[in-house]
Amino acid sequence: MLNIIYHKIHLFMKWFLILLIFPFLFSSSFAQEHIDPFVTAAISSEPSSIVSGCVNAITGDFVLASTDLIAESIEPASLNHIYTSRFRKTNYPGGLLLGEHLFAHCYFNSNFIVTEPSGIQLLYNMPKYSLKGEKQRRKHIENDITLELNPESAKGLSNSTNCENSGRINLLKNKAIYNQKNGTLIIHSPDGSCRYYSSNHLNDLIAKKKQKNKKSKYYNDFISLSNKAGFFFKLDKQQLSNGNWIFYTYNNLDWPINIRTTNPAMNKTYSNINTTIGNEFTCITSCNKTLKIQGDIIKEYHNEIFDWDNKKKCWKSTLKHRIKGFIYRSKISPEKPKEIFHYLESDGKVISDCILPDKRQLHIDYYTIGNHLVNNITINIPSTQDPRFMRVKSISVPEKKGNLQNLYYFIYHPGVLDQNGGDTEVYNSDGHKTIYKYSSQLRLESIEKYVLKNGRYKNINSEKLIWGKNNEATFLLGKTIFDSSEQAVFSKRFSYDNNGNLIKETFYGNLSGKCKAPLIIEKSFPKMNGIETLTIERSFTDDDRNTLTYQKDDTGLITSFSYLKNTDKITSKLLSYQHQNQIKHRFFYEYDNDNILIREIQDDGSALDKNDLTNVFRRTIKVIRPRQVEPYGLTDSIEERYLDINTGEEKLIRKEKYEYNENRRIQKKEIFDSEGNSRYSLSYDYDDKGNIKYETDPIGREAIYRYNPNDNKEYEKDFSGKETSFKYDLCNRLIKKNIKDESHSFFEEYEYDLKNNKISEKDIYGNIKKHEYDAFNH
Repeated sequence: MLNIIYHKIHLFMKWFLILLIFPFLFSSSFAQEHIDPFVTAAISSEPSSIVSGCVNAITGDFVLASTDLIAESIEPASLNHIYTSRFRKTNYPGGLLLGEHLFAHCYFNSNFIVTEPSGIQLLYNMPKYSLKGEKQRRKHIENDITLELNPESAKGLSNSTNCENSGRINLLKNKAIYNQKNGTLIIHSPDGSCRYYSSNHLNDLIAKKKQKNKKSKYYNDFISLSNKAGFFFKLDKQQLSNGNWIFYTYNNLDWPINIRTTNPAMNKTYSNINTTIGNEFTCITSCNKTLKIQGDIIKEYHNEIFDWDNKKKCWKSTLKHRIKGFIYRSKISPEKPKEIFHYLESDGKVISDCILPDKRQLHIDYYTIGNHLVNNITINIPSTQDPRFMRVKSISVPEKKGNLQNLYYFIYHPGVLDQNGGDTEVYNSDGHKTIYKYSSQLRLESIEKYVLKNGRYKNINSEKLIWGKNNEATFLLGKTIFDSSEQAVFSKRFSYDNNGNLIKETFYGNLSGKCKAPLIIEKSFPKMNGIETLTIERSFTDDDRNTLTYQKDDTGLITSFSYLKNTDKITSKLLSYQHQNQIKHRFFYEYDNDNILIREIQDDGSALDKNDLTNVFRRTIKVIRPRQVEPYGLTDSIEERYLDINTGEEKLIRKEKYEYNENRRIQKKEIFDSEGNSRYSLSYDYDDKGNIKYETDPIGREAIYRYNPNDNKEYEKDFSGKETSFKYDLCNRLIKKNIKDESHSFFEEYEYDLKNNKISEKDIYGNIKKHEYDAFNH
């Protein structure tokens, strides 16, 4: 990770002294005690800063996220791969698969680095204490301690990462509880989920010393040992916001060999993923899906203390190693096409090519040491210390003949963290330019778009973003779009509660198309001069779950929610008009003891109580029966009913009953009528990727589908017998469709530009339709 300059000398001396007197340190994980804001920004930036879905314009990093394996169930276990080229400076250069996000690292019992499942790292600090005497030490060790989140964790972080400005994803509201004696660390997340970590227990070591040295003081030794050592916590289990659990089991190399999901009572297993590492990394799910990854195992070595040497008056240690990650070389996943990765450096730190079947490819070029000609400008990178070093220079894809052609290229003007912002120029294949400007805290501040015309660039529009300050520094407060004359045309403003929940959202502009007042921005905010607005107000639960309870917009529509206790599962949704007590439409949800949905009610009643039928003229009910045998929780049947208002009796409309294959996908659906009689059944079959390859309709006709290695449909025979074949280019875009019936054959053809815009299409009669786009694909 990047070093903060003024810490360099201090950290060097600290590590030098500690290594001389106490060798209980991980050789690589414990090489730094701080986090890298650039890694945080690369992963969590505002979505508008991501170019072509894979390059962060602020940090210049190639970013890749994928779900490689899903164990299908009511609570699926999954393996997700997170990678950014910025990871070359961290402990997990190959990206996160089952590595560092399952571990929390502790440094000298004072600093804790916890990696979130998203890859973002947070730094926590032990509160400062002055401990005198064995009694105070005992109290300090045995009590739970709430760790303090270091302000460095906020740098590069934004609350709009997932386009969801919600307190439920506000990482700065995490609560970390540390218990030294028990060797536990608990992370409470603001969505109500909770992660439980445990460390190698120090009690056994202290007891061994006590046996050999009766005069040793337990609590004094405990603090002395923990303050000198670096160690890690393993994630043992996680309770999700819906009440379900995830459990992790590790081998003697601290590598997770089993991931298991259960119900809230922990007595039913929903899904399993078992992992093995040999010549390749293999994962097999409880639904018989297999992930195979070939690559390089990343190991780290450390001296682990195991006993006290009373003669030498020192701790005994032995060299051990653990697996900390895996560098992908190739991946065969049941969820997507086979992928091969090439790296710019021999140690596998920076991905240069992502290769898919049939010559599909994404090539990434980087700024290395030397001269680079970009947009007719020579850019020199003199050393690895240049902040532009190893930032993405261009991304390329194959054109018609298979040759690589630049899709985008990048020129950087880096800022200095905590001092001044910077900007990045991005040029597309037509030479048009977009400039991304960001703050000294690595947050996007503006996007300016320019069109190249007659050799000169002309601004056509821009977007400006406003961020909060101090405790709201990670909160996006607003966005405004300006036209080519710098006249504001549309604006949005956001307000939050103390937890980061979006409680007010206001849109400004000519929303009806009839407003004559101009949109004027003063001090970054719209002036109320008659401009049209639309406001949405929200309220959230005042607890650790931050669930939405109330929403109202200017049309008068009000939506109210309630939840199952200690979960985020909705039990009621009530639609009102103008006043909350004027209910017009109701939805109710019921759950079994495992928090699985078993009943949905929808009606036009006006009371809060679902059993109160005041003003109910129409009520429909859906009854869901989950399986009570393995695989638990999958839907066994669904009944659709209606309520006879006169008799109060629920009457059947139709029923569906399901059968599953070994991959837990529906293979048969049987349909019953209102009398409970079977009327027809539908059958399904799938390929290894889960694509449907065969199905029947209610009268028994068959449809057949085939897919190419990139999961594009290449053949279809529908229920009527009509056959269609599909052909794709090297970017997986449909370029030809051949339609056949019993006596005729028809063709449709399509052409695209490098930016995936369809520029031409020919129909079955030979008619050609041309499409033209502006500089930015509109």
